[in-house]
Amino acid sequence: MHTLSCTLLQPDFQGDEPMGLWRNIESLYSLKISDYQPVRDVFRITTKNGGVLCLKPFAYAQHEVQFIAEAMEYLRGSGFPYVPEILRSADNSLWVRIKQRKFMLTQWVQGRHPDFSHPVEYRQAIQTLAHFHQHTEGFVCSHCPTCRRKVDQLGHRIRRTHQLLQQTEFIPIASQTMLLDFCEIAQSRLHHPIVQQGIAQEATDGAFAHGDFNYPNLVRDIHGVLHVIDFDATAYQVRMVDLAHLLQRNCRWSGENILRWVEVYDGVRTLSDKDRAILTVLLHIPETIARQIRLQSRRNKSVSWRWPSARTLRAYSRRVNQIL
Repeated sequence: MHTLSCTLLQPDFQGDEPMGLWRNIESLYSLKISDYQPVRDVFRITTKNGGVLCLKPFAYAQHEVQFIAEAMEYLRGSGFPYVPEILRSADNSLWVRIKQRKFMLTQWVQGRHPDFSHPVEYRQAIQTLAHFHQHTEGFVCSHCPTCRRKVDQLGHRIRRTHQLLQQTEFIPIASQTMLLDFCEIAQSRLHHPIVQQGIAQEATDGAFAHGDFNYPNLVRDIHGVLHVIDFDATAYQVRMVDLAHLLQRNCRWSGENILRWVEVYDGVRTLSDKDRAILTVLLHIPETIARQIRLQSRRNKSVSWRWPSARTLRAYSRRVNQIL
């Protein structure tokens, strides 16, 4: 067997404990493990009968793990099979507890991450997201923790980003001024009746978002089909959060590209006026820059970033407004 990656299991599984973990998994799931290997934050397990499975540890509270599991099950049951199939334990549970950790066992999705430098694969991701969103409403969780209800938290997201940009001293003044203006535009539009109606509608519809829909959490199988993995950030949330995230992380400040890809999404799942109004709010929140600042801050490194010029930002905003 491979050496266990203890960074995934500290502090609960150290020394001889990892072998105890595998014995517990074998007992709880009535299977025999022949090999395992750490991959990112999960384990790729091979069983003695040749099955390939994924074991994912969670540090969340049990109600959050249950929410994630029920959301994944809901997707498969509602006609979107491109999420990992959860293997139930011998007592029919969607996840198990071993010591203080929770674990979920799913089928391993064999394939590779999509390459978004190829427009065909990025288009496929946009279309997959639209299909995904067609199946992410009507979800009723048996016991939803408060922290997974984020439908009404867009205002907090805007204020947090505004505060971070305001406190960051090394952003060029012209760019910083425009970025702060973007936050104020987003905050102002957030209170527009059509946006508030859209948010209320998402709540009524029981809609949820993936929360981190991007290439690391997509797997393209040998048949060219995209599968959605890693539901750690899923929550009751406006679905446009996923589309804004996918666009901002990959289109940067190209408003023309954003318009083009929004129409690709719309070709699969028609965007309502409410969706479009919410999306323009989200696209005016400089999330990518805020994320980069936070990442560099945690690593105690200076931010190396090609700041968008005021001219670029103005052109971007004009294009984004055309979504309406």
